[in-house]
Amino acid sequence: MPSRQYFNLSSEKQETIVHAGLREFAQYGYDGASTNRIVEEAGISKGVLFKYFADKENFFLYIVERALQTYTAAFPTRDVLSYDSPFAWMKDITLRKIRFSQERPLTYQLLMRIAKEPAHPVYAKAMESIAQTSEQYLAQVAAWLPNDGLRDGLTWQQVFALVNWIAQGMVDQYVTRLPEAVDDDFETAFEQIHADLDLYLDIIRRGVYKEEGP
Repeated sequence: MPSRQYFNLSSEKQETIVHAGLREFAQYGYDGASTNRIVEEAGISKGVLFKYFADKENFFLYIVERALQTYTAAFPTRDVLSYDSPFAWMKDITLRKIRFSQERPLTYQLLMRIAKEPAHPVYAKAMESIAQTSEQYLAQVAAWLPNDGLRDGLTWQQVFALVNWIAQGMVDQYVTRLPEAVDDDFETAFEQIHADLDLYLDIIRRGVYKEEGP
């Protein structure tokens, strides 16, 4: 976490430092990132940077945390209530996330770097944070929904946990095919993933609702 000195900065200066870090880590990865380039873009000295953050790893993990906050804030959990069903929301939010990645290419590029190298010791720590954030987000979505209509004893939180596992499995399967940066082939690369996710969501939907009629 940043030091108290960092949080005493104006929000504009904090954003300048975060954006400089995001750009550098997204473009060069953790190992290739240069703190010299970061401080030059942020308009601070290296000594000041390390007064705010204990070391490069601490700064990187904070940048990931901020990227995740931006990501989740773009998709308020209450939005699920505006759809005919949670499954319609899940399908649509997949497409909305793709659009978000196009609008925030540095965030996408950073998260792709992490996903493509899960064995990297620093990226592994980031993946733990990403997984925890995803679980918390889906738990908050589930809290908005009544369990009426589900099989007895089943909750939306359990359904979302299953969806999350499937989605993670799909990421593991397809991550090598995804572009590292947003380019002309970006949307095409997600077409098969979206089609497969539709199939899996339909399987879950048909298996979790109560049977109607005799």
